[in-house]
Amino acid sequence: METLSQDLDEDDKSSAEQVRVTIVDAAEARFAEFGYLKTTLNEIATEAGMSAANLYRFFENKLDIAAAVARRLLAQRETALREALQNETTAETQLQAYILTALRFDRELLDNAPPLARMLEKLLEERKDLATLHRKARQELLSGLIQSGMDSGVLVSGDAPQIAQTLRAALMLFETPVLHRQYPQAEIERLALQVVAVLLQGLAAEVV
Repeated sequence: METLSQDLDEDDKSSAEQVRVTIVDAAEARFAEFGYLKTTLNEIATEAGMSAANLYRFFENKLDIAAAVARRLLAQRETALREALQNETTAETQLQAYILTALRFDRELLDNAPPLARMLEKLLEERKDLATLHRKARQELLSGLIQSGMDSGVLVSGDAPQIAQTLRAALMLFETPVLHRQYPQAEIERLALQVVAVLLQGLAAEVV
């Protein structure tokens, strides 16, 4: 009986998660087309094929749903960054891929769904929990990149996490959509590569 009960609990959890995914899918589609403010809970519920009252079984309010959409977008961004690093083999090409991937992800989101992109920016300002988790994920990626360069002797030895934090500060322009979208895409990418070259020059290990 205990095993059966556990199985049922797992089934219930799986079913609930599927409903949450359906709600987030519906909300993301509405937010992308109409924006956060012009989207109502009733519209999200209709898109998800349920009543508005039923939404409250899974999310506290519309802001909670928007936060779930934001977490999904940030996870997609982190996955894109991680895959970009895995496809490169040197500290230089990894850092170039890291920053260009971030730029292109943000620009693509802005081009394809401007209301969704701006909602994400606003949520990152207002929901510190979202911003903190994404910042930690980016920090870990850069720390790993730096440590790998140190291990291979390409970069000077040091405190990888601290250096990664400094790099993030230096690259802030390219990781902040509200700032980098003021530049044409070709210009911001050219500037990013120039900054990467300067940063790596300062981090390069001395050749004996």
